[in-house]
Amino acid sequence: MKTIRGSIFGLIIALLSIYVCKTEAAITSDSLVLIVYPAEFEDKIQIELLAKELNACNRNTMLYEIDNNDKTSTIGMLADNLNADIKKIRDKNPKISLGVVCYNEASFPVLEASLQNEAISYLIAVSGCFINGDDYYYEQFSLKEHLMENQDKGKRLKDKYNIIKGLKHGRKLPQNLTSESENAYLVDTLSNSYCISVMNFDASKILANIEIPIYSLFIEDVEGIYALTNSEKIQTEFSKRDYVDYTTRIVPNSKNKQIMKTKIRSLVLFRVLNLEDEE
Repeated sequence: MKTIRGSIFGLIIALLSIYVCKTEAAITSDSLVLIVYPAEFEDKIQIELLAKELNACNRNTMLYEIDNNDKTSTIGMLADNLNADIKKIRDKNPKISLGVVCYNEASFPVLEASLQNEAISYLIAVSGCFINGDDYYYEQFSLKEHLMENQDKGKRLKDKYNIIKGLKHGRKLPQNLTSESENAYLVDTLSNSYCISVMNFDASKILANIEIPIYSLFIEDVEGIYALTNSEKIQTEFSKRDYVDYTTRIVPNSKNKQIMKTKIRSLVLFRVLNLEDEE
């Protein structure tokens, strides 16, 4: 269990794993890497490239979209759907070993599904969420405020905090919070079944009970807030337990986006190969 910051050496090692794949013996169809991503994922080309690179290493892959755009659903419902689809896969091949790579907000139902489904043998999360859901929304909506020069920044952040906490606990919101168009948009955006289920996501409960190996990978953002809070949450919760097989890694942001994206894919690929070799 460790935290790693990115390095040039790490990138070289990860890139070498792609070359190693060319000499690796083919494995059986008893192994599958399920690549799970949220609806309207902005960089789907990266997961398609990852799938191709895994296929080149004789790893079977399946792309799986989580429909978090359906605001009538909840995290629990999406986790149930995922588990039902995994069951269909297992019914066809009961011996299959199934690992999951998930991206961004898809980590919510994946983490919940991992508690219920013994078929999932490991989890690799790229920019996933390991903090409580209301904190996740607060960080997402407040990041813009940190980047803006605004004399009312403190009040605006407090308004956002009060809106999120109010919606989470079903409290009636003061009228002055929704008078500004931005706050009205925030209330409208979060007032649905899916977002309320996210706000009630209890990361501590998940991390206290999950048993599979976890590799969490974050891209350092502008102020490092999201990456650091998630990494610290993982370490804090897992430190309370006797033993958990986990690694959390923060990759420095880069002006060259293509190099950074290649590095992320290579690190995921390298980790998949290592985890499956350990099984």
